[in-house]
Amino acid sequence: MLFLQNPAFSTLQEHGNEPASSEDSISLSQLKYHLNVLAQDSLKGRGTAQEGARLASRYLVDFYSRDTFSGLEGFELHRQTFTLESKMWEDVKYSLYINEDPDTPAVYQSRIAESVSSNNEPGLFFPLHGGSENVKSPVVFAGFGPGDHSYRIADDSDAGFRDKWVLMFEPSGSGLKRNDSDEFMSRSDMVSKMVNRHGAAGVMFISEKSIEKWEVLYETMKQQLPRPLAIRKPEQRFRHAERPAGTAVSVHPGVAKDILGLDNRQQLDSLRAYWKEPETTAEAEMTGHIFRNHPEINRREIEEENIIAVLPGHDEDASDDAVIISAHYDHLGLGEPDDRNDIVYSGADDNASGTAVIMELARTLAASSHAGNPHDRTLIFLHAAAEEWGLFGARYYAENPIYDLDNTITSINVDMVGAVDERHAGNPDEPYVYVIGGGMVSRELQRMLEETNQSGDQQQIKLDEHYNDPSHPKMLYRRSDQWAFGERGIPFVFFFSGLHDHYHRPSDTAERISWTQLNERAGFIYEFVRNMAQDGDIPRMKNERPDIPSMRSR
Repeated sequence: MLFLQNPAFSTLQEHGNEPASSEDSISLSQLKYHLNVLAQDSLKGRGTAQEGARLASRYLVDFYSRDTFSGLEGFELHRQTFTLESKMWEDVKYSLYINEDPDTPAVYQSRIAESVSSNNEPGLFFPLHGGSENVKSPVVFAGFGPGDHSYRIADDSDAGFRDKWVLMFEPSGSGLKRNDSDEFMSRSDMVSKMVNRHGAAGVMFISEKSIEKWEVLYETMKQQLPRPLAIRKPEQRFRHAERPAGTAVSVHPGVAKDILGLDNRQQLDSLRAYWKEPETTAEAEMTGHIFRNHPEINRREIEEENIIAVLPGHDEDASDDAVIISAHYDHLGLGEPDDRNDIVYSGADDNASGTAVIMELARTLAASSHAGNPHDRTLIFLHAAAEEWGLFGARYYAENPIYDLDNTITSINVDMVGAVDERHAGNPDEPYVYVIGGGMVSRELQRMLEETNQSGDQQQIKLDEHYNDPSHPKMLYRRSDQWAFGERGIPFVFFFSGLHDHYHRPSDTAERISWTQLNERAGFIYEFVRNMAQDGDIPRMKNERPDIPSMRSR
């Protein structure tokens, strides 16, 4: 559930609970601290065009303003702002009409932003799934909805649902089961089924919650707006968010009672119990009402910022060479609720994990410099904004670099390094990390990766190259911030721990992080960055990769 505080919450200002560390080695306690702060509900999912991204950028600025960095000769901190344009879903108006006379005023009307209905009651509807389309259609009632074979009616029958709003009881561990499974259908399963298979205009769910609990939930659910539906650079095409199949709203239990012509909540509960019985048959029953979902969508300029920390090199010649170490700090923010009614897309793995890692790399390398062990080359720590919408922050930096790209010798990107994916689930304690780029683009990078893994005191880590192929269908080499530099001919390495079931879902929380794996990966990346930071061979892009678009030798 969403836990909101004053935006100036104590974590951004005091750091009273942060473990102290001045060591020039990776600290697991520091990794845990930063990841937990970035993934907590108070940062609201760090969404582009939402308050959470601004809170996260403030946290990063505060981190790099400490004496560890400000006391380092030549250290620079930049807040690189850039402007995007968005289509913002600002509000949604709901109207319920009597079917016989649709031109009369609505019998019920409410908005999310105003959260007050026309008859001075609390908000009466909130979005559960989709909802950014204008939909006005008759309302039919269908119990727990249609199923297939043993679930009441044939799947290929529209049963009067086409182009109708279907009012139905919300699945809650009862009702219909999935095909050939003992699992009950989820809310999103049912929306997809009604819209895609039966042609419904949308679904209106009746919650099992009491009126009091529904109204408390409403106060949380209304905070999912405003949110962006599409974002672009000025004068370019919009990049749209993934659009859910279909629209679903939650209906105030009192309104559901009135739509169904019932006298009290007890009758609504009795009707729910009746529809749970296996012998009941789902058929569309006209309710005599029309419902309208009317979103308010406006274009708006938004300002985002990259946070960039520069640790200067200390060799007279090699300091002219720069290595970029990047991790995007944004995620998806507040958005569509999951079946647990969680609207905070915490992004613990994606990418609080990578952000925490490069924060700890920067701290450790700065501490090493203070201790008399400086690095030769200049290190640029790029905390990129708006990655989830199309690498906007990294691409803005590449177009407006604070350090000449001709002297930028390598891009090291850290994105999603806190999980154990299905390919490694059978041996979750074996340290591994996916390497994307590296030897695919540069022989020197391949050699440096192998040498790093075979030297030093840290345990060897499996360098998995499963995705390191330009012909892989997921094309991960161009799906994170390293590609902003790779497409300009800069050799790159992308460290990654794999996709999982919680990717881009509210369930991507800190509780699911594998701290042991995260610590092992951070240790290896630290050693690799230290090796890259010393004077030596400069990685060169391979010439013989015409199969990788825009990847060329400089």
